[in-house]
Amino acid sequence: MASGSPWGRKIPSDGKSNSNNPEDSEFPALGTEIFPSLSATSSNKKSFPASQPLPKPYTPDSKTDSKAKPEPSPQTVSSPSIKFVEKTNSSTVKSLKPQVLIPAVIKTISITSPEPSCSDAKTSSYAKTFAKTISSSPSIPAEKPCRSMTVSVRPVENVYQRKPVPVAPRKPRPPTSKGLGRKDRPNPEFLENQSNRADHVKSRQSTLPSKKGTSGVEVALVANFFKLVKLTDFGLFQYHLDFKPDEERTSIKKALVKRHEKVLGAFIFDGQSLFSPCVIKLKELYSTNERTKTKFVINLKKVAEIRPTDTMFLQVYNLIIRNTMPLLGLELVGRHYFDPARKMDIPTRKLEVWPGYMTSVRNHENEILLNLEPTHKVVRTDSVLDFIKNVQETFGKNYQREITKQLLGSIVLTSYNNKTYNVDDVIWGGSPMDTFNRSGSDVNYVTYYKEQYGIIIKHPDQPLIASLPKKKDIHKGKQKAIILIPELCKMTGLSDSMRKNMDLMKEISKHLAMDPANRIKLCKELVLRWCNNPKVVEELRNWNIEIDKEPTKLTGRVVELDPITLRNGEVRHDNGDWTNELKDKPMYRTVPLNHWLMIVPKKCDEARLKVIDSLRATARSMGFQIDVPVRFDLRDERPPPGTFVHAIETLYRMYLNKGTQLQMVAVILPTSSPEVYSAIKKKCYQDLGVSSQCILLNTIMRKPIVSISSRLAIQMNAKLGGEPWCIKMPRTSSMMVCGFDVFHSANKKAKSIGALVTSMSPNLTKYFVTTRAHSSRNDLSNNLCNLMEAALRNFLLVNTELPKRIILYRDGVGDGQLAYVYNTEMQQIQDAITRVYSEYSIEPPKFSFIVVTKRIHARVMKVDRRGVVNPPPGTVVDDVITLPERYDFFLVSQNVVGSGTVSPTSYNVLKDEQGIPPDLMQKFTLRLCQLYYNYSGTIAVPAPCQYAHKLAYLSGTSLDKDVEVHGNLRNFLYFL
Repeated sequence: MASGSPWGRKIPSDGKSNSNNPEDSEFPALGTEIFPSLSATSSNKKSFPASQPLPKPYTPDSKTDSKAKPEPSPQTVSSPSIKFVEKTNSSTVKSLKPQVLIPAVIKTISITSPEPSCSDAKTSSYAKTFAKTISSSPSIPAEKPCRSMTVSVRPVENVYQRKPVPVAPRKPRPPTSKGLGRKDRPNPEFLENQSNRADHVKSRQSTLPSKKGTSGVEVALVANFFKLVKLTDFGLFQYHLDFKPDEERTSIKKALVKRHEKVLGAFIFDGQSLFSPCVIKLKELYSTNERTKTKFVINLKKVAEIRPTDTMFLQVYNLIIRNTMPLLGLELVGRHYFDPARKMDIPTRKLEVWPGYMTSVRNHENEILLNLEPTHKVVRTDSVLDFIKNVQETFGKNYQREITKQLLGSIVLTSYNNKTYNVDDVIWGGSPMDTFNRSGSDVNYVTYYKEQYGIIIKHPDQPLIASLPKKKDIHKGKQKAIILIPELCKMTGLSDSMRKNMDLMKEISKHLAMDPANRIKLCKELVLRWCNNPKVVEELRNWNIEIDKEPTKLTGRVVELDPITLRNGEVRHDNGDWTNELKDKPMYRTVPLNHWLMIVPKKCDEARLKVIDSLRATARSMGFQIDVPVRFDLRDERPPPGTFVHAIETLYRMYLNKGTQLQMVAVILPTSSPEVYSAIKKKCYQDLGVSSQCILLNTIMRKPIVSISSRLAIQMNAKLGGEPWCIKMPRTSSMMVCGFDVFHSANKKAKSIGALVTSMSPNLTKYFVTTRAHSSRNDLSNNLCNLMEAALRNFLLVNTELPKRIILYRDGVGDGQLAYVYNTEMQQIQDAITRVYSEYSIEPPKFSFIVVTKRIHARVMKVDRRGVVNPPPGTVVDDVITLPERYDFFLVSQNVVGSGTVSPTSYNVLKDEQGIPPDLMQKFTLRLCQLYYNYSGTIAVPAPCQYAHKLAYLSGTSLDKDVEVHGNLRNFLYFL
């Protein structure tokens, strides 16, 4: 590569490319300017006086850098300067000299590496401490307090308010969507109707005339939403209940109130507040706890009449619908209701598939709608104890460490009451013979389960499982851990090894996959079960509610997909897939792969020859030059991680001694080993700063080699800085598009990883990528500032100017996090932007912030002569099922392969200083979904989002979280 630019192309002092290739220039405008509200004459270019330092390439701060591993011997030479010149003042010039790596020629080398031993990870200190505590202290069963696991709770800072708010007189706590008991956290500036719901952030500004677009072809759609019809004017009254003597246990309070159903009529009680559709004249109720013979006086006090416009009104609606589920025989498992009576058995795999439903009631654009989505839960028929025994047989002496590793973060289902719990630790020092205090006397688990559930525990020597209380439980006063017996718990979900078993996944998909017609059919079946069940009908009528039997019909629009641009021109494609078009056409821009290494374990030589020959031939037809790699043979069939690391480091330093820079390390993996994969990635990405490509032996031998080769060629070219294809983008002044995502480990104690990916080129195909680890929300906010500042300085280094427009797509945000993202994250990003621009006395750019949500339960399906089918890629929905307080829309950008139902992606524009019209916002977002280089087709989210997701996942699962990636790789998509 040529030196000077991070991608091998020198940028002259005037900021324009010195290349005559058409791909180096901006694309012509598509119609009008995409951002018409901005002045075309504004410019962010500014001269930099000699007294003011020029921006430097991003480097780790001293705190982080102190943890970084030492880099190898010097391997860089200075390159031609990149000069920053103010056109109106040519005498003011400063230059930067970035360093680049110079390739050279090497010879084939074949050596054998030694076998270093692998050190075992330390046992969880928490597990050790907890085991000691349990062994010497009484323990408790499920839903009983545990003295040894007291969790201290400190007051949580109100993140929803940036300014101090005067303390108001204490009021009864309003309900939430589930528990109806969390404290109100109003933010009048941002939350409509001073709602306590964190997902009720109002993003639809009064300056926006309409959020509906008009471009595209109209299409008839049906959605999995059903109208809730109010039979009469529906009143809702809230009462506060006070118990004398005091009683903290919600289950006891509910039982005491339930005895007065005939007097109270229809009501919902959450343990503190009671809601009724009618006025209750009673002031006191009297109940007795039959077990303890304690007599209670329950005082009722009317608190408020809830208006239909209040969010609390909808929360009660949600509870009403959920309360009808048990009347149909459905059981609550986790957050949703399932039907064990209709479970589907897969005996050969020891699995059960439980069908169920997700329900949600919200006030949409025109009316209140019930979102109804069929779902499934995969339950393993073997117990957690069976799992422990299997792992023990496989791993021998190290079984405890491996079991703890695999169980942490998993969800188990208790066989005696179908409740789900998150596994937070395995207590190896405990057993079912441990005792706990129950009603003043000590009792062990064996006796407790026999008396309480009639269950005989067969294995008294098994360990125990600890599940820490959830936030909602802590708010209710449950601050102690829950202790579970492995023998009485079932594993849920699919393990990583199961997901990698293609035969198993195909068998499960037969039960899980639902085409659009069957999905709508299941939704309508549940509604009919509601309407035909007398108890459900009576319950709904008590609240003056009726459910429409037909799903919601609406009109969407299909926006045309843009053709992709390759080296020889544009190529059109059908249904968002251009795999076939790439097989024999040159990619848009390629980087020759001249110096690379392939590590081959024993008995993998056939696979090596197969993949190299096919890869080079396929790449040649795609305009990608790949030379024969250096072959590195290993003696072992399944080498340990250290063997691969030693091989990479040895050959890399031999290259350096010859003055040659290695471009890529390819490794054929005999098995899918996370330890080996992680060791390779750490060595290449964090120590040496070289790209790597791992190829699984099973993939080479089982799948058609041609399809594998084409995907490898695209991926390897992108990792080297090439551009497999591009999309014509509107002509705009400098713009930076960002994607941000956070990876959260299943281990709650592990750090999370925030990843920021920002565009550096006009056609949005070049990126700057960086990550930071954080332990708390405050750390995340600080990291966001640092990441954004680094991205802006790198943009200035590459383009000789700061961007005039910034669009950030934020992925991985649940509805409950919207207020935090709005009030904190977005503000921190804007503060970082302001800080950088103020250094050069430049007006800050116009900023847009868009939340991207993939995991939603809304489904839209096309209605045509064939019936109900999947909508085509490019389908947009911006009315009827969207939310009135938001500037939002749904977009179906991907094509479904197989028999499933396509899932739309939700976009919520939290901030838009650029005044982007809805049509252009939707079209621009769709274009970005075509620029992901790990798949030759459209994907469900914009490419910067998916890149950030991929980067965060790799950093969180395979890299050292406290060591930054080598600086050589920050301008490359090395993580694909």
